[in-house]
Amino acid sequence: MLHLIARGGLCNRMRAMDSLYVLARKLKRPVRVLWVKNVLLGSWYEELFLPLADVEVISTPWSKGCCRWLRSLQSQYPPMSICGRALGFLDRVESSSEAKWNSLRRLLAHHGCHPHYDLYYVDYKHGTPQAPLSKERLSESQNPLLNLCSRLYGLRSPTAKHFVPIPALQARISERIRSFDAHVVGVHIRRTDSALSIRHSPMSAFEKAMQAELKKNPQTRFYVATDDLQEKKYLQKRFAHQIITSEGMLHRHRYEGVYEAVVELYALAHTRKIIGSYHSSFSEEAAWIGQKPLQIAREN
Repeated sequence: MLHLIARGGLCNRMRAMDSLYVLARKLKRPVRVLWVKNVLLGSWYEELFLPLADVEVISTPWSKGCCRWLRSLQSQYPPMSICGRALGFLDRVESSSEAKWNSLRRLLAHHGCHPHYDLYYVDYKHGTPQAPLSKERLSESQNPLLNLCSRLYGLRSPTAKHFVPIPALQARISERIRSFDAHVVGVHIRRTDSALSIRHSPMSAFEKAMQAELKKNPQTRFYVATDDLQEKKYLQKRFAHQIITSEGMLHRHRYEGVYEAVVELYALAHTRKIIGSYHSSFSEEAAWIGQKPLQIAREN
């Protein structure tokens, strides 16, 4: 079995899950995903999407999730007693080194536990990409634990049809795109805590890209999705009636904000093309979902 801790925001988790979804079919192995509700994403998986075929998703708060996840495997890996100290250590495993992971396994063994993971891999630590995981090591591992916020080996499904929003969200998406026509271009402006997006995709770059679209086709309208209200107001004033947007805000730590993020994501996917932000998984995954061209707004 492949075990995944889906980490980060909405689209980080979606792309990590999708890559494991592809890999599982290649290796003909089942997948178990731990979907943690935390400050990075304040919603359960089942509040957003219908179940994934052949993928078990466990949605849980982090502290309880570790215990619940390990206990759920007792029948497969008996005997497995749960040690409080070990679970406390596992809570911090996201930023752990390989040496600390080995220490955890020794700690579990010392307390009579039988650690079932024979491989641990994390793709990013403190924003720094780690060395790629050897495909040979992964294929030899019986129960790897993969802690991911990106696509493993760059694996990507041809389409995103396996991610199906729940009916209530589907209805909201349909309402949002009701006025879209063939001339609507998506604009995604990533701000808040994304220093790279702010630095490399300034407002001037979006304005230039939008003006270029209008020059090619004066009938163009723009669907604007952003986590910055001031940027949205600026574009509404700058381009007036050519802007389509919503009043919802993308607060990732609240359910309502995550709900709105899914609607924005799929609305962008229904536009003709997307003018997106540098280093934004949201821009990238919207283009993937809709199979639409993506242009990153950047200054020359």
